[in-house]
Amino acid sequence: MLCKKLTQENINYISFSNSYCFESYEISILVSILKIINNPLLDIPFYCVATSHIFNFTKEEILKIKLKNKDKSLFMSFKKSKNFKCIKLIRFIKKLIKGSSKKTLKELIEEIYNNILFLKI
Repeated sequence: MLCKKLTQENINYISFSNSYCFESYEISILVSILKIINNPLLDIPFYCVATSHIFNFTKEEILKIKLKNKDKSLFMSFKKSKNFKCIKLIRFIKKLIKGSSKKTLKELIEEIYNNILFLKI
């Protein structure tokens, strides 16, 4: 149903699986990314993206990063970190935020998927 709606709206998409459950997971990650673009200081969507199959942070890794910056958001904690995975995630988010206000939702979703594919190569 979701794929049909995306097609009707002329929004390009990538489905990594035919199972509904996996597509739902992908959509929840996409929605979390969109929430972070709107407000990177939101910890719950940031956590969802960090622990997703895209960035593969473990709960333990996130806890170590957060304990160093207890009074900061996850975004700010990751931003202060010298960890390569943190730098990669922050660059991904900053790249999407930059110029996002000038893009349509369709263009933004396409950019997100293109950047995710680039990260996985």
